[in-house]
Amino acid sequence: MRVCGVQIKSNEAILVIVEDSAAGAKHIQSPTKKLILEDDKKQSSLKSFLIAAEAFMRENQIECIAIKNRSGSGQMAASGVTFKIEALLQLTVANVAYAAPNMLSKVAASNATTPPDSLHSYQRDAFLSAALILKKAGLL
Repeated sequence: MRVCGVQIKSNEAILVIVEDSAAGAKHIQSPTKKLILEDDKKQSSLKSFLIAAEAFMRENQIECIAIKNRSGSGQMAASGVTFKIEALLQLTVANVAYAAPNMLSKVAASNATTPPDSLHSYQRDAFLSAALILKKAGLL
């Protein structure tokens, strides 16, 4: 299964493509590492983000999106923009799963889900989110 791990920060979605393999979670290189929502108040920006996300998912044959959960309330609550980005991503692929932040450190300890050197440090949580979903599906 090919999964797109996503970490949403501020006005951007950090993307990592991961698929299951006999050796564990395999990172699939992509020139697109982020999608940015330029202006969340403009309908044209929202449409542009959605079109870019749909194209990315289609071109990379993504079967599932794994989104790292963000807090909805409290001092560490995510901004409304991040929830707009999440909603737009949900429209691109039928299968969307969520990864709890506290589970990412547990999955990182697994040999099958060690983040590869091909990742940038800012992509780590997106990779682990995808690996967690693959593991929950019994594919790792």
